[in-house]
Amino acid sequence: MVKYQPEYDQESLSLMLHNLNPAVGINNFVEVNSDPKLDLQNLLESANPPDVLENVLFMVTLSNKWLSEVAP
Repeated sequence: MVKYQPEYDQESLSLMLHNLNPAVGINNFVEVNSDPKLDLQNLLESANPPDVLENVLFMVTLSNKWLSEVAP
């Protein structure tokens, strides 16, 4: 959270992602996933949770795709 300084606290971020259209969330996550260690076909078994969280935080704070599709 400190690295990306999202405008949301952890609870707000969780609520926002919970209410997000899954297709929008997955499409954006795939777009920002630059980490070859994150096997998107088997994410739950292969990923280190902090790595996934970092990608999500990048997505909601710096991703141009996310900002153009989701942000007001």
